[in-house]
Amino acid sequence: MALNLCSEAINPRPIFHIDSVESDDYPVSNLLKSSNSLESNGFMFSHYIRCPVSLTVVSPFPWNLESIRIIPNVRSHKSISFELYIKSKDLEEFHLLSRYWNLKEELLMLQNNNFKGKIECATNERKLISSNLKKIVVPTRMRHLLASVTEIKIVITKTLNASIPSIGKLEIWGEPSEENLYKVSVIPRVIDIPVKPVEEPPQTISGIESALPEIPNELLDPITHSVMCIPMILPSGNIVDLSTIDRFNSEQALLGRSPSDPFTGVCYTSDIRPIFAAELKTKIDKFVIKRSGSNFVRSEVSKLLTDIKTARYLQQGKEKISGSSTNGLIKEEDVRNKRPRARITPKIPSASDVVKRYRR
Repeated sequence: MALNLCSEAINPRPIFHIDSVESDDYPVSNLLKSSNSLESNGFMFSHYIRCPVSLTVVSPFPWNLESIRIIPNVRSHKSISFELYIKSKDLEEFHLLSRYWNLKEELLMLQNNNFKGKIECATNERKLISSNLKKIVVPTRMRHLLASVTEIKIVITKTLNASIPSIGKLEIWGEPSEENLYKVSVIPRVIDIPVKPVEEPPQTISGIESALPEIPNELLDPITHSVMCIPMILPSGNIVDLSTIDRFNSEQALLGRSPSDPFTGVCYTSDIRPIFAAELKTKIDKFVIKRSGSNFVRSEVSKLLTDIKTARYLQQGKEKISGSSTNGLIKEEDVRNKRPRARITPKIPSASDVVKRYRR
């Protein structure tokens, strides 16, 4: 039988190391969640990270490896090219175990046919099985390296359609080496029953984009894959939304780095910096108005402006708005007619006026 190293049932648990920033919503700790957990959403790097990236799993004790099973996608983001490295007691450096390009299957599995379990397990955890899988068998000449694995390094070298590097689920099956068999506090029992993969609903786009079935690629942010509001031309020639640049700069600031191009890493200067794409902004506005309906958009914008003005003045007192004295306020009828009068600044008494008042 075998144990899953990437499981909450194993104690002590493995340690994960990544070479780039992880996503706040999909941290690497999700890989330890069970398949039945609601928090098992998979692991993703941050939205601006691009390949190659690596994930290293450090075992708390030497591990006799039986198989590595990887679900390569999280929602619409999919990793399609991998390199697998291992480090054992006999290897001081990482050794290439296998690599695979352009994965089209739903599950990637690396199998060690020479594995022979020495322990009995007792839990209901199941191995990842799918009819649509890619199975790679470890060559015979390399199987002796799998008896005492201490670290496993997974390098993602390519993603589908330049999406975010991600791993939906990771299972490392095997058992501790013979001298460490009794260092595991919980020993589960594995029942290898085929499990039909759960098909997640396609990711929907909220807001205005949900009403746009056909969106030109030039209007989409290449990093977030959403319609841009304020398109900016980067020094590298790529066009992204201003919010994407702001978020990237804030995350770079946390790492002590200067603002730079997300694609090239070149720092901004007074001459090299993002430029507003006015022509593309015009195309985006026309597209949104055309798809959403010009009359509808204009009416909604008009209502929104009226509501904002009304709420602002009502906070200062409804009875003052309806009165005849302006005193720095705008009358209620001006708000309804959308012709606000010029704001009159109330007179602030000077120091001499205050002194005269107290002398009286």
